[in-house]
Amino acid sequence: MVESINFYGAKASMELTGVFLKNYGVSEGARGMFGGSAIEIPVDEMMRYRDRYVEVVTMLKKLGFQGVFLHFGHSTPLAQFLSPFTNKRKDQYGGSFENRMRYILDILTSVRQTVGEDMFIEARISGNEFQPGGIDLEEGVRIAEALSPYVDILQCSAGMHNPDWMGHTHASGFRPRLPNSHVADAVK
Repeated sequence: MVESINFYGAKASMELTGVFLKNYGVSEGARGMFGGSAIEIPVDEMMRYRDRYVEVVTMLKKLGFQGVFLHFGHSTPLAQFLSPFTNKRKDQYGGSFENRMRYILDILTSVRQTVGEDMFIEARISGNEFQPGGIDLEEGVRIAEALSPYVDILQCSAGMHNPDWMGHTHASGFRPRLPNSHVADAVK
């Protein structure tokens, strides 16, 4: 597959979406659409999960992939660490902005140490969840600024995977043209 992609001059990248292997409860924001929740996963499981990212990225590097894409948006379990709406943890991974960023930055640091400069790292965030008490535009810009030293490409999306805000994540033809572009513009 990598050879076929490279044949046409493109770079091969694999998306890794943060879905926990066990269901650690349901966050209010995601409403159970993904496996597990950032709220209840124990720290030792978080570290095992981070280490699995390193294992997978090591395998991708050996297979010849030129990039890896880490999904931290749309209220996936990893995205739930970033959002003040879904992250209600009382430990070093919840509460303040710095605490909510801690686990994601740990994953990114571990991945970067594994791939060095041999692979590019791309990440996606929700620059605005459109959820009161969640990531608003100002918070989205702060998250983007915090991630930028760790990633080569940052995708700025919007919304959450729940019935209320899916229309922002997957905008349809019934919405105005480019309804979320203001979010990406603010981050840029």
